[in-house]
Amino acid sequence: MVVPPSSARTRPEVTQLVYCSASATFGDLTEHEAGRSAGIDSRGHRSALEALSSRTRWALVALAVIASVATAAGLYEVLVGFPRRVDGRWVRRATTWYGYDLALPIPYMRGEMWWYYTAPDGRRVPHGPRVYRHRNGRFAWLTEYRDGRVVGTATHWNDRGVKTNEEFYYVGRQVGWAIYVDGRLHYWNEQILDEGRPVASKKFEAGRWRLAFNCGETVSRAIDEQTGELSVLNGGPRACS
Repeated sequence: MVVPPSSARTRPEVTQLVYCSASATFGDLTEHEAGRSAGIDSRGHRSALEALSSRTRWALVALAVIASVATAAGLYEVLVGFPRRVDGRWVRRATTWYGYDLALPIPYMRGEMWWYYTAPDGRRVPHGPRVYRHRNGRFAWLTEYRDGRVVGTATHWNDRGVKTNEEFYYVGRQVGWAIYVDGRLHYWNEQILDEGRPVASKKFEAGRWRLAFNCGETVSRAIDEQTGELSVLNGGPRACS
């Protein structure tokens, strides 16, 4: 049988159409897979960004909380003061404020601060440092208390910050004092103690240090006339003998 010319031309066209159709189908599949992969990548990227944003938000919240707590603690310490431990006792702070002289006084600076514990009868017992300030903020007076008694040195300054005088205490008892003129030592008189008992007096006047033992006491120390430093002597004589 002789194939007509028209039929002979039809087969290559069919073959070409099938080939083109297959190529188109393969292309469509490739584009579909690429689009699917792109969608998955996009969703993964969004998820990662959301997780990062969530962590950032929590970090910012935590920082805000920490900052708020630190600010509140700082304000509480300034206005009230946290309890502290001094020589085996828990003490609290009492504060007196300077205020502007208005119809409604506005506190602007701490004038006096001292630390205390409460006795069984409800009394406030000074225990720790006690400080007064002038209205310009400079120290006026500073000393230490232990169980309600002044110990060590109490120092005074004028409103220019220049030291004016000192007082020396032993378990609440004053054992000496010093006077300063223009911030320089002018006069000093202090009892020297042995186990709480006065045995000598240490003085500075007219630019010179002197040490005098009480009669009957062993001369157990010497003094440097220029610096006032004491040194120990062994086997010294008794004073006034």
